[in-house]
Amino acid sequence: MTEQEALVALNGTPGYGPRKTQKLLQAFGSARAAFGAGEKEFAVAEGLGKAAWEALHAGPAPGFVAEQFTAARTHNARIVTLADPEYPARLKTIFDPPIVIYVQGLPLAHTGLSVGVVGTRTATQYGRKVARDMSLALAAAGVCVVSGLARGIDTVAHMAALAAKGRTIAVLGCGLDYVFLDKSEELLRGICASGALVSEFPFGTPPEPGHFPRRNRIISGLSHGVLVIEAGKKSGALITAEYAMEQGIDVFAVPGNITSAYSEGANRLIRDGAHAALSADDVLFTLGKRSGQTAAPQALNLGDDEKKVLDILEGEPMHIDAIIRKSALTVAALHPILMSLEIKGVVAQLSGMKYTRA
Repeated sequence: MTEQEALVALNGTPGYGPRKTQKLLQAFGSARAAFGAGEKEFAVAEGLGKAAWEALHAGPAPGFVAEQFTAARTHNARIVTLADPEYPARLKTIFDPPIVIYVQGLPLAHTGLSVGVVGTRTATQYGRKVARDMSLALAAAGVCVVSGLARGIDTVAHMAALAAKGRTIAVLGCGLDYVFLDKSEELLRGICASGALVSEFPFGTPPEPGHFPRRNRIISGLSHGVLVIEAGKKSGALITAEYAMEQGIDVFAVPGNITSAYSEGANRLIRDGAHAALSADDVLFTLGKRSGQTAAPQALNLGDDEKKVLDILEGEPMHIDAIIRKSALTVAALHPILMSLEIKGVVAQLSGMKYTRA
């Protein structure tokens, strides 16, 4: 069993959520080592014990791991674990990062500046217009729009990002195979082509009410800021905002009619200290200043060789040898250019001497 397979098995084992799995990894160093550990070792491990050992060895349903990898191939998806280079660095820093994420679409590790755009499922015409206008402006400025693919504000945000020919990531409350049952194929294809569908839930997991609050921590965990467009006092969007505040992420809210139940939650966020967002520029200014990232890479002052390398990196990650061949630059000339582009936040280095646009 590989480490990846062991982590997938843990992700499907009853009683092993992200927090329990983190304790196991801290105690044994790896999932593989934990599967090889005895009951006595579990008994003395902090936060584990006999019950944890029994749950581990009861394991997931027979054939679960093989079924997950088969389903991933069928759906052209990737199984990304905490140990993989693609796993987003920001997501690792939250209190209980998912041990495994299932990804369909582009690599997640370097999406650049990202903003979670969330709100009510029962959006008003005002809420839909604001969500469309702000998401369109954010995406046009180079920001990756992260949302939950629910009806209402979420779907408007994804569609607006695609209309701007920008990037968008959808975080799901079900397995990747279930999302296809009730969503537009064109929308899903667009999301995968520009960004990704993401879920911590294994293939075969249907959407259930308890899944959506859990997935909200991933929306905020993938984002540099969270923008609440329209939310009632019990909206799930407020859970995303709470996670963002716990994670030290800027929270923005769009003011609404103080007599409208649809805006009660957003207005309360502003009263309690969230940034009032009257336009996308309010979000861009605050995050650009605090993150040190530029929301519109095309506005950077790039030299001719920097532009050449950036153009070459359009598309899939590329090994440095291929960049040298395509650019006709020497190794000595290319290294400072790549370093400069990394500092400017438009290129990121991956494992194996590969580079990608950030």
